[in-house]
Amino acid sequence: MLWLERKYLSLVLSYLDNAKWKNENTLNHRCPYCGDSQKNPHKARGFHFVVEQSFVYKCHNCGKSTSSVKFIKDNFPETHRDYIKEWLKESGKKPKVHASGHKMPSANIYKFTPKEEILNMNVDDIPGFVFLLWKNKLQENIYRIERFPMRQ
Repeated sequence: MLWLERKYLSLVLSYLDNAKWKNENTLNHRCPYCGDSQKNPHKARGFHFVVEQSFVYKCHNCGKSTSSVKFIKDNFPETHRDYIKEWLKESGKKPKVHASGHKMPSANIYKFTPKEEILNMNVDDIPGFVFLLWKNKLQENIYRIERFPMRQ
């Protein structure tokens, strides 16, 4: 959907250096990947242009070439999420459903809650890697106490 890509390129236009529409189907700005010329801040060699009903990005300095949707995804992830939502809505497609029935997995699935037996473990029972992490944290706290003793 060419009009949708044009809309979202126009939305990010203000965040790009030296950005301007050359004509209806060509957007020019400084390349965010290479930064363009170090000597001349007015050079803008990054272009978005239409190829087969879709915008494509091409930098004529570093040679970076990608679709404009991927360009937005790399440089403006929040805007990309909005683009995807609108694209799904306009195309009539539904987002993929997770196995649990949710559109996206719940954050509660990934929450860490230590089991009671781990909290009550003896230091000698802790596996090696976890013990090293615990030991390093303990040494860091001892250093902090020695370096900054509490006032009484």
